[in-house]
Amino acid sequence: MTDTVPGIPPPAAPPPEPLPPSAPPNVSVDLYKAVIGQKNQATYLRHFAQFDAKGKTGPTWHWAAFLSALNWLLFRGMWGAALLYAAFMLAAILGLFGLGKLAYDFSNTTAQILLAGFVLLISVLGGLYAHAAYYRFCKKQIVQTVGLSSSIQDARKRLRDQASTNRRLYVLVGLNTALLCALLWGLARIQQAGLMHTRPATSAESPPLPVVDASAPTLVPALAPAAVPSAIASAPVSESVSAPVSAPASQLELLTRAPQPALAVSSAASEVPAPVVVPPTPTVAKPVARVASSPADTRYFVQVGVFAVEDNALTLQEKLEAAGFRVHTLGMKTPKGVLIQVRVGPYGSKADADASAAQLRAMDLPTYIFKLKS
Repeated sequence: MTDTVPGIPPPAAPPPEPLPPSAPPNVSVDLYKAVIGQKNQATYLRHFAQFDAKGKTGPTWHWAAFLSALNWLLFRGMWGAALLYAAFMLAAILGLFGLGKLAYDFSNTTAQILLAGFVLLISVLGGLYAHAAYYRFCKKQIVQTVGLSSSIQDARKRLRDQASTNRRLYVLVGLNTALLCALLWGLARIQQAGLMHTRPATSAESPPLPVVDASAPTLVPALAPAAVPSAIASAPVSESVSAPVSAPASQLELLTRAPQPALAVSSAASEVPAPVVVPPTPTVAKPVARVASSPADTRYFVQVGVFAVEDNALTLQEKLEAAGFRVHTLGMKTPKGVLIQVRVGPYGSKADADASAAQLRAMDLPTYIFKLKS
């Protein structure tokens, strides 16, 4: 028991001795090396030393973060930042091509320009502040890992296990290659679908097949102009059988649109012994009456494409009008949606339409001529 004198306070206890340092002075550098890994370790240590000396971060330049911020974030294990970056970029794309187009009604080209400018801005900001962001991430990882570890050696081991490795780099390269192949395949499919839309489409307003003129004759192969005279000349014909000869001649005249000259059969032909050949009976029972039509009633058009995207149709229309063609566009409802047909014309004759079609084919455009009656 300690003796105390009444009225005099007891002597103060001596101060505790300071605890020995639990780690060498370069522990921070060792932990930085452990959390960074082997890739570009010296570069990061140099920037981290500058940030530690200043007591604050600042803008520097990081090429990997500028060229591909998402891949850099994934390689460095910054999973939360990578997820936020991907969500932010997706929201920007949907905003520009979705809500932006509805609100401001700008074209796809304008939206693409805005998106390219936005991506460039984000890439520049990533290149300027990537070292600072990674510095704060490493400091946070060191503090959390040391707090959960029993010793500095254990903390170093935990940090090395979380550091970036070549294996993670190879996985990212494989994923980027697969995504690039999928993107190229999708673009090829879209281009193929666009070429299919440029072919003539079937619709009630624009017939896919050439309109058959009712006034045009129907040619019967059995009564070709070159075959009928030889068949008739080989048969014995006299004045008593003039009626059968005149009937095929009248039908032949109708089929060729031009009167055939009378077939003069000499009497010497009747003296030649030959089997009687009866001219084949035409399949047309009644002659088809020729309907007179004027050029004003018939119009010819040249179809140069059918598009699902209105901008593509308008672009082609402007190109053809600049070349001096008279162009019309027509919307058609199909099971796949509204398609826009681009026509050139009208022309009063088939020859004029053929001449324009030749000029369009020289411009590497598909052509299809059809006829409409007013």
